[in-house]
Amino acid sequence: MASEDSAHSHDQLRNFAEWINLIGEGKARYLYFTDGGESDWIEIPEEFLIEHGDNSLMQLINETYPELKKKYNDCTYLKERAILAPKNSDVDEINSMILSMLPGEIHQFCSADTFVSWETSDHEQNMNPPELLNSIKVSEIPHHCLELKKGAPVILMRNLNQSLGLCF
Repeated sequence: MASEDSAHSHDQLRNFAEWINLIGEGKARYLYFTDGGESDWIEIPEEFLIEHGDNSLMQLINETYPELKKKYNDCTYLKERAILAPKNSDVDEINSMILSMLPGEIHQFCSADTFVSWETSDHEQNMNPPELLNSIKVSEIPHHCLELKKGAPVILMRNLNQSLGLCF
């Protein structure tokens, strides 16, 4: 039975890889919604979809990371898998759900949010209150507060610009 499941998983993975290659080659099936004939959407084959519902995100996580609770410290296991998301808010939600599945207590680490007193008036210092600054979320820098667990994997992303010598 296990070998049948393994063969089925291998076939699914091969089919998915072939479909990804079709996208890269511009040969995937596109849906056209503009008069100019430009493709707006790529049609995702039914076999790769997870039905939308209350538990769909957890289903995606469980499909992508089976046995996560046992293998979350296995670098090879983690390198072989990824969930791509269109928006940072989606990434935050997925990360939060995965973190809640891992053993241990969540610890919150926040950035410093006090002003250094310079030769400015109180009015200038209060132009951007810490609450406003702490609520700003941009992709280039971490959020004001990070939630982590001891032993949980952390992946650091860097944009490397080889032309500026930023490649190690």
